[in-house]
Amino acid sequence: MARGKATAAGSGQYERASDAALRELRRMIITLELEPGEAITEESLGARLKVSRTPIREALQQLVREHLVVATPHRGVSVATLNLTDFFAMLEATEAVDATLMRLAAERLTDDQIAELDELLRLSDEAEAARDFELVVELDFQFHSVIAGSSSNHFLIEFHDTLHRLSTRFVFLGFKRAGTATGAIEDHRRMVEALRARDADRAEAAGRDHCHHARERMMAGL
Repeated sequence: MARGKATAAGSGQYERASDAALRELRRMIITLELEPGEAITEESLGARLKVSRTPIREALQQLVREHLVVATPHRGVSVATLNLTDFFAMLEATEAVDATLMRLAAERLTDDQIAELDELLRLSDEAEAARDFELVVELDFQFHSVIAGSSSNHFLIEFHDTLHRLSTRFVFLGFKRAGTATGAIEDHRRMVEALRARDADRAEAAGRDHCHHARERMMAGL
């Protein structure tokens, strides 16, 4: 299986077989190793990941809830397709959620969480320099998750997680096509500076700009 989750500080916690399978299958979908629309089975995935069918079944159930795979009666399970219409709709929804999260984060983010964002930026710079876009998108998700988590609002956190999981395949594809993730990382840097200043208006604007730039980068790569 692939590397574990990259974090500023590792947890060292035991990982269940189903959690490990979920993490690896999610990685394979996000990095397009499992192609959009590809039919998948518990048997084939179990053989590929060298685990039994039960952890695979549990992982697939979660991926259905995340809309990364689709289960169709009498046709089985397949990887969710990609299309630009969905991506732009995701960005529209993400902008609305992230604007609220950035305003709340400017008020609620702790000094330790700001330090964690700084560390994630440092790790992102290193990953970008190595052109390790798989790691960049992992760190991107963690970066936004720290901001979402600071809200302590489980509804917003759930919306955030769903939207960002769905858009990550597009983000990864955009980085691969462009050969760089510098633009997104610079957006993150501006977001952190606004949050460090506790400037809610500036933080919201930085979050909205980040979504607008993501759309522009995707359009430029077509």
